[in-house]
Amino acid sequence: MSTDNRKSMASEIKNLFEEAMTLANSQINGKYIFAGFRTTGYNEIEPAPFMADKVDGYRVIGSPPAAINADLTGTVSNTTINAGDLLLNGNAVGAISAVAVTNGLNMDKAANAKAALNAADPTMDATLTTLYAGGAATADAGGGSTISFDLNNVTLTVTIPAGTSATDVSALVAGAVNSVTDQTGVVAVVGDGNNGGAAGADSVVLSNSRAGDEGAITIANLQEPDSARSGLIADTYSIAIDPNSNTGKISLASSASFVLSSPTVVDDSILTELGLAGGTGGFGDEAGDGTLVYGPRLADSDLLLNGLELTGISDDGLSDIYADTSAAAKADAINTLTAATGITAVVEPASLTAVQAVEAGIEKTGLTGVVTNGAIPAGDLSINGISIGAIAGGPANNGLNMLKAANSRAAINAVTVRTEITARLTTLTTGGVAAAGTTTTVSFNLNNVGISFRTNANPLSDAAAAINSVSDQTGVTAALGTGNNGAPVGQLVLTNTLSGDESAIVITNFNGGPGTADTGLSNMNQQPDTTHNTGTITFTAPRSFTLAGPDLHKIGLDGGEDVTGIPGDIANDGNLTYGSTAAYIGTGDLIINGVDIFSKATLAVAKDSTNSLIGAINAKTAETGVKAGCNADGQLILTATDGRNIHIRTSANGERITHLSAGSPVSPQNKVYFGALKLVSDRVFSIATTPTANFEPGLESLGLAGGAAVTDEDSDIAGDGALNVNTIHIQTDGIRYTGDRVNDLSIKVGSRTSLAIGTNGKNAFMDTGVLQSLKTLEQILMGSQFTQTAGNVMIADTQVALGSKASGLERYAELIAGSFTVTITDNDFYPPQTKDITIQFDPEVDTAESITQKFNGVPELSAEWQKNGVLSITTTDPKRYSFVLGNDSSELLNVLNINNEGNQNYGLEKTIASLDEIMGALTTHISDFGAKSNRIQVQSSIYTSLELTNSEYLSEKEDTDIIKALMDLKTKEVAYQAALAASAKTMQLSLVDFLR
Repeated sequence: MSTDNRKSMASEIKNLFEEAMTLANSQINGKYIFAGFRTTGYNEIEPAPFMADKVDGYRVIGSPPAAINADLTGTVSNTTINAGDLLLNGNAVGAISAVAVTNGLNMDKAANAKAALNAADPTMDATLTTLYAGGAATADAGGGSTISFDLNNVTLTVTIPAGTSATDVSALVAGAVNSVTDQTGVVAVVGDGNNGGAAGADSVVLSNSRAGDEGAITIANLQEPDSARSGLIADTYSIAIDPNSNTGKISLASSASFVLSSPTVVDDSILTELGLAGGTGGFGDEAGDGTLVYGPRLADSDLLLNGLELTGISDDGLSDIYADTSAAAKADAINTLTAATGITAVVEPASLTAVQAVEAGIEKTGLTGVVTNGAIPAGDLSINGISIGAIAGGPANNGLNMLKAANSRAAINAVTVRTEITARLTTLTTGGVAAAGTTTTVSFNLNNVGISFRTNANPLSDAAAAINSVSDQTGVTAALGTGNNGAPVGQLVLTNTLSGDESAIVITNFNGGPGTADTGLSNMNQQPDTTHNTGTITFTAPRSFTLAGPDLHKIGLDGGEDVTGIPGDIANDGNLTYGSTAAYIGTGDLIINGVDIFSKATLAVAKDSTNSLIGAINAKTAETGVKAGCNADGQLILTATDGRNIHIRTSANGERITHLSAGSPVSPQNKVYFGALKLVSDRVFSIATTPTANFEPGLESLGLAGGAAVTDEDSDIAGDGALNVNTIHIQTDGIRYTGDRVNDLSIKVGSRTSLAIGTNGKNAFMDTGVLQSLKTLEQILMGSQFTQTAGNVMIADTQVALGSKASGLERYAELIAGSFTVTITDNDFYPPQTKDITIQFDPEVDTAESITQKFNGVPELSAEWQKNGVLSITTTDPKRYSFVLGNDSSELLNVLNINNEGNQNYGLEKTIASLDEIMGALTTHISDFGAKSNRIQVQSSIYTSLELTNSEYLSEKEDTDIIKALMDLKTKEVAYQAALAASAKTMQLSLVDFLR
């Protein structure tokens, strides 16, 4: 069917819809047939039982509460809080003692506050922020100095000019630390007596940049060979080791919303002692009232719904934090009263789009070379024109030049600040000597993944097979030692699978079992070092870089394109250029709803073009309740699969790559995002809350505070605590039923008797879907809105790139790299609100599975490959959302037959099938009417057989003339049957015309 024919058909369907509306609004003697008991009483606002382009019933749409930091943080004062002066969720908090101030910070009181608050309520998670203050720095004696160290596994090299004072040495070191905060999560200041460092001591003070982060600050490989000294000491510093080494701040988080108050004062004086006064920290927080609520909760008695008090709000059983503030928790509470209030809460899941695109390089890996044993003189290797210092060789270790690799890493990273290039090792470790023996069961955890197997005669082979069977979870590969792969014969060698992965290889809970067979393995926690690496060096860089010099072969990067795999690389020309590299993201870098997304190191590419991030997040959807997608700009999109909150915690590295919660400058984040609610009812309804000086708490919790500008209800006044939902809203292609939704049309016979004639309009028309189906058919023919589609193209393997013949896609060769646009329309608003999400496609990378994930990543869509190999796409709420697919430069939509024409064809088939069912329903209504008519004819015979002498008695006792009632019935019966029959017949004829 041509486009013009489709438009013509759409026009016919529109006319048919209008005819159906006319039939639905049929009248007899001025009374509407399909209005139930409301046959009259219509007005200008509601002129008839059925109204086009109006919302059915009444509704108000709330906004999601603003995202909050998971931790509420305050700076404690030096005043003791007496036991009982502070309440946490109504529980008395023990005494919080103030002790001596430490260089301007109340570290001891903060530690005491943490202990007291956690003891007061088991739902509370009070934390501190790790701080370490170094000793006094030392000036350079005049010859210039170099200071280098690893801070949280990031190498820093600080060049100290000749004659630099101790004050300036500490400032230079602090500046170097702050230059890599986006990688380490650590900030530095020079001690001044008020920031945790002693005044005049020229000390460097390090602390975690995110408040409430008790993670360790680790200083390693500290090298200070010259006269200048940083005052730092290589070690690990954390709250677990020393709770009193903190920033003097207390951070509070909880599984549910929490309330801090004081029974002894009526102001904020107690909250002031925790740095939480002033009315700026909590939800609906009024300054000076002595109470602080954290989390956008809906507390008991906060709302009246049609005059009924809402109580019983509880945790949703889904969210890992602030679980009583989620859209699901609020909806559950509201919907328990639906039978009494007539109000239903509908959840709009929490969703967020990253602040910036995924930040990483364009190359899919780092640049890795296998080093030789030869030394490299100073200046023989340069990176981006910067000379690298001498790299010493060293003896091989079981065939691998581990020492040379470690020396290369140190020399290259010594100038990272100038070159922006980082060199990485790959962790390797070995077991002890294995031995065959009697059968035993070996079990252990490798990088937190459980492994168990039985062995006897071949413990090495059995161990390697067991470990390699879960490499995709652990990121570790096992091999039998050969004497040339890092381990001697008879021992097991374990390496991180990903080149450049410096993660520790950790074995815990090792149990060799009851037998004598021995794998040689045991508990271990191995970091890469001079004797525990693969003898390779991996270069990573945020920008394209060039290696130059006569000794590239000594780092395994000579030989041209055939060896390096770099297009255009010329053999033995002394130069090698490589693009910006993928970034490493791993354990602890991204935690969603309490679930660590990465159990092993993973490479992320710019804009997530390899789908590694969305793939990892979606692999954990069953645990997190969160799905991920990515737009063409490279921004991640996260959406809850239900009404739970989305809790995102990132490390500095995780935030630097994902930018989920912050832009630049980057710092670790810990945030909570909330869903929203839509309240609907068949009739007008009211919501009320008790307003405070500046807030409407109950309405604020639902995103409905602020008056008419927020609620779209003209009578709503901001700040009065009342909301009356009584507006009949315009809705494009909406259908409103204004008649009686409960009672059927009937006539009264006698003072106590009535006879049902037919079904009311809600059941007869609205619930059958006849009117909406006609509108849907019109929209499909116009190609303007779809709520579902399915291609008729099958895929054999959803894990193979779609540009490959192996995918089973018949037209795979037509696919090209490009993009397409998903346009989502929110029909709950007038005019309808639309948003475009453009999705990138690469036939060499994208599989059927990844494309499904990208469609699923659009918040209002759900997609899956069905068992028959066909892609199915639906909107999450067909009554509210519709979609259009277009602007396809990749040919993907055409090849999968989910382009506009394919979607129209699918929609027509589904809608025609539904209309067939609807006609069956209408026939049932007609038959039902006929049966009721027969019963009334029997009743008529009974009445006509009564003795005429009873007529006077009847006239006295009955208030309805039976003859008139039966005449009315006959008239209505004819009109009712005619309306239904005409509707069915009209649709049937139109369908016949269409099918021709």
